[in-house]
Amino acid sequence: MDHIPLDLAAFGNRELQDALRRNIVCFPSQAPTFGTKPRRDVQWRLAVLYFVRGWSTGLIAQRYGLTRERCCQIISDWRMRAVNMGYIQDVRPEE
Repeated sequence: MDHIPLDLAAFGNRELQDALRRNIVCFPSQAPTFGTKPRRDVQWRLAVLYFVRGWSTGLIAQRYGLTRERCCQIISDWRMRAVNMGYIQDVRPEE
């Protein structure tokens, strides 16, 4: 049976967080910074705290002085760019 690749672009933040925790996908050892938007200096930190450390968006927002919605937006933007650029990859073993 062939290994059917995951459509990582269809994953939301929670799905990707869960996939990382179950070792289905890999996360870059050094989270990249993307673009020139404001708060780009913290976007990778937010991504690591959310995806790797398992922090809630509420706690992250409080720590960085953001609204929860803005925190989610920054994390989502980082996720989409990381997936599109190949930083997040399916690492399930072949069956």
